[in-house]
Amino acid sequence: MNQKEKDIIIKYAMDEISKSELSLALPQYSGDKNIISRYAEAIQEKNADNIIYLAMLPKQNLNSLIEVERKLLLQNWHNTHEDIAQLFQKKFNNNKVNIDYLLKAIKNIPEYLKHDNLKYQYIRQLIYAIGAQPEPDSINALATLTKSEDEKIRNLAAHQIEKRKQYGRWEVKNI
Repeated sequence: MNQKEKDIIIKYAMDEISKSELSLALPQYSGDKNIISRYAEAIQEKNADNIIYLAMLPKQNLNSLIEVERKLLLQNWHNTHEDIAQLFQKKFNNNKVNIDYLLKAIKNIPEYLKHDNLKYQYIRQLIYAIGAQPEPDSINALATLTKSEDEKIRNLAAHQIEKRKQYGRWEVKNI
């Protein structure tokens, strides 16, 4: 991605140009298939800067990007993990397969988030994202996390289970 392309994407993100003007100026970034292809290039090149710009582009079907986001969640060379965790909580929350990726992400905290304050804020987001996934798999995963060696993770998972009980979103009886 060159600087001219980045500038056009910024103009779109700031509502200075419309979606149709963006598509005319950058047809190679128009449509989910093109965006997925660009993400694949950025991932292969480990280009964190391009990942940020690609996230600003309009998507027709956000769910078409789930594989890209799963892959990015487990990569350590970019700095958009918190945004991705929120996507799994709010948008990609209907597939139990996501739970495995979220659990792996808890075990593989990126370097830039290793400071305790940032680490546990990120882990909290991941635990919320796990809780948002389909039951009973989400509850089982949270129950597993309550057995973690890390006390803060145990407490965050237990709190999420209690919240789910409180709001009646709890199917597993043996926790």
